[in-house]
Amino acid sequence: MRSFNAVILAGGFSSRMGEDKAELVLGNETLLERCKRIAEEAGAKSVFISRAIEATQDIRDEFPHSGPLGGIHAALKHNSSLPMLAIPVDLPLLDSASLRSLVERAYESQSTSHFKGQFIPVVIWQPESLIDALEERLKGGENLSLRAFFGNYAKIEVELSNPLALENANTPEDWRAILKQVTRQSLQ
Repeated sequence: MRSFNAVILAGGFSSRMGEDKAELVLGNETLLERCKRIAEEAGAKSVFISRAIEATQDIRDEFPHSGPLGGIHAALKHNSSLPMLAIPVDLPLLDSASLRSLVERAYESQSTSHFKGQFIPVVIWQPESLIDALEERLKGGENLSLRAFFGNYAKIEVELSNPLALENANTPEDWRAILKQVTRQSLQ
């Protein structure tokens, strides 16, 4: 079994959605609960949650309003003892098998891994080695995109076997489309 930790990035303000994406319900669980479950099913030793909303189990960003990089930085500072899988909360069709393949490729290559064409979810291979670089980027406040940051590090791009796994729910329209997709899948 491959040892890794996971962080669920649920710290956004959901301004385009109009409500907290982490609290949207799919089936009988919220997206946050679902994300935590699939991280655990994929084999995560510990699952951390990066949130902007106050709650006792969450990790707080040291650099608020800095997007996913801020959440990743906070999680790595919290615990960098194992490779870290970072997962955004707004991928409701993501599955544990896809995450396991991402972790497996990171272990095979001993390098940071992400799906082809996407920089998140990402398995950060040597988390402790990125903390200072992340902090420097966040302090500068310039180009806080995942692509800009992770483009500078050795990484493996993994083919995704489930093409729907990275369907993002950013707007009410996206969410309705995902719910229709889930309904279609359950009818088949």
